[in-house]
Amino acid sequence: MKDAYYFSHDSNARHDPKLIALIEKYGLVGYSYFFILIEIMREQKDYIFPKYLISALIKEWQTHGIAMASASDGIAPSEILKSMVELQLIEENENGYYSPSLIERMTYFDTIKKKRSDAGRAGAIALWQSQGKRMAKDGKERKSNKGKVIKESINTTLKKQFLDFVFLTDPEFKGLSGLLGAARLKDYVARLNDYIGSKGAKYKSHYHTILAWSRKDGFKPEAKRIDRPAVLDEPEPSVDQREAVSKLIRETAQSLPKE
Repeated sequence: MKDAYYFSHDSNARHDPKLIALIEKYGLVGYSYFFILIEIMREQKDYIFPKYLISALIKEWQTHGIAMASASDGIAPSEILKSMVELQLIEENENGYYSPSLIERMTYFDTIKKKRSDAGRAGAIALWQSQGKRMAKDGKERKSNKGKVIKESINTTLKKQFLDFVFLTDPEFKGLSGLLGAARLKDYVARLNDYIGSKGAKYKSHYHTILAWSRKDGFKPEAKRIDRPAVLDEPEPSVDQREAVSKLIRETAQSLPKE
C-alpha cells in the first residue's frame, strides 16, 4: 500500500469565495477535481505538480469523476484546470502547477517536523553520551570496589566477631586481654559495639580504637611483677650433729703432733 502523506485541510474550505466560484461553474466535480489535485501536489517534490504529468492528472480526474459524469458532460478537464489558475486557487510557472497555500502549510509542517527530529537526535546523542559516562564511571567504581571487597573479605576472614559489630584477630584479643584484663576488655568491646550500632561509625581497626579509648580514659597498665625464686634458710643442726662435729674436732686435735 502506498504511504499516505499528511497535510492540513480547513473544515470550512467550501466557503472560500474562490472555491464557491469554481463550484458554481462546474458543480461538485470542480470541487473534487481541485482537492484531488491538491492531494497529488502533496506527494510531489517541493509540492509542485510537473506539467509533463498533465495527461496522468486528467486520467485521475476522469476516474474519480465517473459518478458525476452527468454533471460534467461536455466539460474538458483542461478547462477546469485553466479556471483554477484564473481563480488563483493554484498558480503556474515553468516547472508546473502549485498551491501557495499548500506550500505555506507544508513549510510550517516540515519546519516543526525537522525541529522535533533534531531535538530527538540531540536527545538521543545526549542520552548515549550520558550512558557512556555512567558506564565508564560504574566500571571504575566496580574495579575499585572489587579490590576493597576482597580486602575487607580477607580482613573479616582473619578476624573474629565479638557481639554484633566488633572484629579482632586472636593476637589482638589476647594482647588487649593481657593489657587491660578480661573485665575491662569486655567493657570496651561492649562500648565500641554500642557506638558502632547506634552511630553507624566505621573504624579501620577496632584493636587500635580500643587502645586509643583506654589511653583517653587515662588507663595505665601496671608493671608486670617478676617472681624470683625464694631463698631457703639453712636448717638448725640437731644435738647429735653437734656432738658428732665436736667429737670430730677433738679427735683431729689429739692426732696432731705436739711441739
